[in-house]
Formats: sequence, C-alpha cells, structure tokens
Amino acid sequence: MAHVRPSSSRTACQTAKSADRIVVLDRGQIAEVGSHEQLLTSGGKYASMWQAFELADSSGPHCAGTVI
Repeated sequence: MAHVRPSSSRTACQTAKSADRIVVLDRGQIAEVGSHEQLLTSGGKYASMWQAFELADSSGPHCAGTVI
C-alpha cells in the first residue's frame, strides 16, 4: 500500500496514479480510499491535489504528495 506525504515529487504523483488503491490522509485520519479514477470522480481532496499537480506540471514538476 502506498502512503502519500507532502513533497514536491513528480514521480510520486505518477506512482499514485498507477496504484490499485490510494489512501488519502487528512490530519492523521483517513479521508478517502479508492483508485485514481474513483478518487478523481469523487471530487475530494485527492482530486484537488491531482488538479493542482496537472496545473503545475506545465511550469515544472510539483505534487502535493510523496508515495512511500
């Protein structure tokens, strides 16, 4: 299972996208669980992070999370 932490790693976002299941934590609590597509569709925190990543992608590699 991958865990997302604050960072600026482009690789982290690509890794999260290919994960079978993503768990999004907010203040130490599970906020969302699902695949990349499910979480984008739900429009929650992960979708906001991914949208920010895509907007920043044109100006350089940024991501709101690192996958470990």
